[in-house]
Amino acid sequence: DSIYQVCSSQFLFRPIDIVQIPGKKNAITIYEMMASLQPESKFMASDADLQLCREYVKGYESYHNGNYQAALAIFTELTASYPQDKLCQLYLQRCQVQGIK
Repeated sequence: DSIYQVCSSQFLFRPIDIVQIPGKKNAITIYEMMASLQPESKFMASDADLQLCREYVKGYESYHNGNYQAALAIFTELTASYPQDKLCQLYLQRCQVQGIK
């Protein structure tokens, strides 16, 4: 979380989850660094990276706000568009489990 705060203007990140670290009082958000936002970098984020990240964050926020139906719709679409993306698959499974309750 602290690295994200410092580097979020230079790199494309997406949240993975909120975790409780043993011995720490507050839970923290962990992130995946996806690409560079620096134009001169050979790891520059593509339009597809930016789109995936934008839509993923919408789904992630819906999920963590308890709006499982909206998150399910987003992750269903993302998983169809990006079938190799493990985080989209994970959140799709989590949404499906929440939908059963």
